Amino acid sequence: MSEPTLIGAAADERERAVIREALDDTLFVEAGAGTGKTRALVERVLALVLAGRPIDRIVAITFTEKAAAELRDRVRGGLEQALEEPGSERHLIEDALESLDRAEISTIHAFTLGLLRLFAAEAGIDPAFIVLDELQAERRLQERWRTFLEGLAADAGAVSVIDRVLALGLTTREIEKLAKDLVPRAELLSLLAPDVLETPAPAWPDLGDSQHALERLLAGAPPAPDRLRKRIEELLAFVRRLAKDDAGREAVLAQGAPVLAHSFNAGRQDDWGGRDEIAAVRDAGREVADRLKQTLAACRTEALADLLPLVTSFVRKDILARGQEGTLTFADLILGVRDLLQTNPQAVRTFRERYDVLLIDEFQDTDPIQVDIASSFGTEPESGRLEPGRLFVVGDPKQSIYRFRGADMAIYSSTRT
Repeated sequence: MSEPTLIGAAADERERAVIREALDDTLFVEAGAGTGKTRALVERVLALVLAGRPIDRIVAITFTEKAAAELRDRVRGGLEQALEEPGSERHLIEDALESLDRAEISTIHAFTLGLLRLFAAEAGIDPAFIVLDELQAERRLQERWRTFLEGLAADAGAVSVIDRVLALGLTTREIEKLAKDLVPRAELLSLLAPDVLETPAPAWPDLGDSQHALERLLAGAPPAPDRLRKRIEELLAFVRRLAKDDAGREAVLAQGAPVLAHSFNAGRQDDWGGRDEIAAVRDAGREVADRLKQTLAACRTEALADLLPLVTSFVRKDILARGQEGTLTFADLILGVRDLLQTNPQAVRTFRERYDVLLIDEFQDTDPIQVDIASSFGTEPESGRLEPGRLFVVGDPKQSIYRFRGADMAIYSSTRT
């Protein structure tokens, strides 16, 4: 069948039988911690081997090297146990044991590394490329970011953009983090183009009207000390300051963010004439503050939109430099294979001809790029439909330990329906 089947990992023998016997079905197995997900993977691999599938034509992807080693050991133990059972297909089991150390039971990074080595020329990279570990990649990125900023110092336009963002409350560390977070997510760059992002100009409220409204509130206020009166006085002083400093009012607005965040649920209603009266005062003060908060948010959005071209320029230059240097990151491996499979039909054919089945553990943590890779393997190019039996995935929708990688539960939900 072409539609995926959703089952539990080990709820009963019937479902375990499906895992062992429905080898021509695409299966999505729901399994939480301690519910037998590793056993589900092992049983599927053993069943495939006993059905005549060479183990070197089976790919099993895990999320950690430790999990990959455990899965390989469990498969080895299962094969050795099967070898002792009467009537077993000894030649199939012996062949699998002999080839097990070469089998593709690995992390996604190790697997994509092998594919990129195979298709380096087609991917446009040096076949002798090296892969940076996380510490090496971080140090290199830090150096390149520093060099990039030094190069911007002579660009008056870029300096103006950065100064505005800083004046609006973003820190240099946060700008750096934005750039670094985008480096492994290069597929998002097209979504951050200026013609894609719509950022209407900030709408400033009439500061004169705001000032008069607050002055009217104070005219009917009880004498100090009163917390609500104090809130209104602070907001009025802030609005007056904004009105006086037209040239630098964005920076002043950002500096006043703590004043705008104050709660107006203060004061005693008896001092303000009753419940309705104090409610009206609170609402009026809150309305002035909310309008200014909306303006501040719009200013920050516009400033970030102006900053993004600089950040994306850095990311693109960094990608180009890594290619020229022959140094790749873990994220490059996955993105490189995804791009290759989307642009090179021959690579897709070779990928699909080289392997028969793709098993994926912890599928709930799989990000969109990895889903694209799995889709290229499991989907018939002509019809665009899942080819029966080529995919077997195990996932727990209730947990995700790799959320920082971009894993999206919507992916899990979309593939299981």
